Amino acid sequence: MCGPTRPSTGNLIAIIFPSLSGTSSSSSSSSSSYSLTFSHDPRTPDGPTRAIFRFPDSKLWDIFSAARGVDLRIEKSGDLTASAGGSWEPPLHWFRVGLEGVSSLSLREQARQQIEVVLPERLELGVSGTGIVGREVRVAVDGVDALVEMGRGVVGFD
Repeated sequence: MCGPTRPSTGNLIAIIFPSLSGTSSSSSSSSSSYSLTFSHDPRTPDGPTRAIFRFPDSKLWDIFSAARGVDLRIEKSGDLTASAGGSWEPPLHWFRVGLEGVSSLSLREQARQQIEVVLPERLELGVSGTGIVGREVRVAVDGVDALVEMGRGVVGFD
């Protein structure tokens, strides 16, 4: 343990580190890591899973807020040493979530530099055959004319 304990939020988090591949313009503007939190609303036990992207860097927020959508891929394993371009295996989950309306967020929401999306499927937020804890998550944004890799990380407890 590396510090004082704190209560668990019950959420899951992945720290997303930028991809090493990609165009020079996207990799230079996405040089910092950001977080992706998964949660369920306790008031709606069968409700959807929410994902919140939190950006410490305004450049990253600008990239995501200008995108048409985000491509969220949760792999079956959590091995970040595996090549991103290696053998293609179907993921555990794969979502394309629209980001229309993100640019019209209130100034207060923009100042917090976070974007919340509702996933089209309820995810198992635990450790199991279908749970996402310990799995690799890959993030890409749907840009003007191409899908741009924005990084990857492993899902863990918050």
